[in-house]
Amino acid sequence: MVKAIIVGLNEWEKFTLPMLNSAKKNDHELRLYLVDSGSAQPYPQVSGVNLIRNKQKDSYAAGLNLGIKNAGEADWYVLINNDTLIDKPITKRIEKLDPNALYGFFIRESRDDLFPWSYLSSWCYFLSRQVWEKIGAFDENCRPLYFEDADYTMRCMKEGIRITLLSREDWGIQHLEDAKHPERKDGFKARPELRKYILAKHGF
Repeated sequence: MVKAIIVGLNEWEKFTLPMLNSAKKNDHELRLYLVDSGSAQPYPQVSGVNLIRNKQKDSYAAGLNLGIKNAGEADWYVLINNDTLIDKPITKRIEKLDPNALYGFFIRESRDDLFPWSYLSSWCYFLSRQVWEKIGAFDENCRPLYFEDADYTMRCMKEGIRITLLSREDWGIQHLEDAKHPERKDGFKARPELRKYILAKHGF
């Protein structure tokens, strides 16, 4: 069984609803769990979607944790932003993947002003129950977002879990980040204390 955890904040018409519609249209077997992380206008209930509400704005890491907790047991979790589209069926393919690996669609390379390790960006993860039970929850100190993925990737690597990059085109996963947040190119610079926290956590 594969369950998708979609975390969103505001932007219902622009991103979240189209994302849900794309998933429902192109993968009828994928079970959908939508986390509303405190939107100013709460998300409405949609047929075929399990809605999980946060009464107040919370971090992306907290949204992922809450979604998995409410979704319950599954063989695989698809952890995915609301500013995405799913254009192909993915459930049956995911079930054939090696469960002792963390899968994603973008690797942020190591660099001197960020982290001395490369890491999978968490806008979309394929996460097996096996890895979730071994590594545990995302670090909710990463507020409001950024670097929960740098931390999770490193935690996986320390446990011998393979980090695997997948093709967006092959899997039919679109990320609309540039249209949503063109300013994110400099977003990392706004959180130096969070970066220091993650570095110290892993002994750097």
